[in-house]
Amino acid sequence: MNQTIKPVKSKAYQVCHPEKGKILVGLDNPAKIDEDALAIMEAARLWGVNWASIASECEVEYLSEAYTVTCRCGREFPSPSPSARRCPICEKNAARERRYINRITYKDRRVNAENN
Repeated sequence: MNQTIKPVKSKAYQVCHPEKGKILVGLDNPAKIDEDALAIMEAARLWGVNWASIASECEVEYLSEAYTVTCRCGREFPSPSPSARRCPICEKNAARERRYINRITYKDRRVNAENN
């Protein structure tokens, strides 16, 4: 599936939590209600926790207008840059694969190599 980019239609926020880490969320907010609270709610939904339990510990930073980018897997995700390649879930899976591959030891097949 080819990567597609939709025009700017949302805003990108970075939500930081001391235990959960950082996450990028995009918001479509036509009502113009409290965008920080909506960003925390969206981050909590992605983390799989109740937003009320983490709202006081979160810091929200407005990044920019966001592009809606479609990943190779078919998920749409917000990105401040139209050159984003993978959604956060695919990026996490790729990092796990890289860690797994780096643990595999390879046998040296050169002629006079000492194999340990």
